[in-house]
Amino acid sequence: LFVDRHNACRSVMAEAIANGLNQPLFIFSSAGLDPIALDNSAINFMREKGYDISRSAPKGILQVPYLDHYQVIVGLDPEVQRAFPRLPRKVVFLDWSGTDPCGCQGNEAEVKKAFDCAFKYFETHIHDLVEAILGTKVNG
Repeated sequence: LFVDRHNACRSVMAEAIANGLNQPLFIFSSAGLDPIALDNSAINFMREKGYDISRSAPKGILQVPYLDHYQVIVGLDPEVQRAFPRLPRKVVFLDWSGTDPCGCQGNEAEVKKAFDCAFKYFETHIHDLVEAILGTKVNG
């Protein structure tokens, strides 16, 4: 489960990248602490990368089906850990907090660079996480 502040950018990007791995043993989802509408810049960037997130519906943590079944929660914002003060046993919390590319101020090239950095970060970390859990190399 990828969780950020608004479920409008980073967490949706991470969910799309993770689901793109087509790993049947995993269920990936995303949520926000205070959900708002998807960011158009994120939609356009992900479309360029081959992912359609335009139909993703932002949701809050309590709107995630079977929340108690998730074994890994990835916080993409420092505030997320406070929303999960006492995790159930056998749940791992990973802090992947970083800069939100949707908040990037600058020209088009600077904004694209911010999205590229976030995308590469998620892609690398998600691959590493899935490979660590499976104990085998993942294509994608």
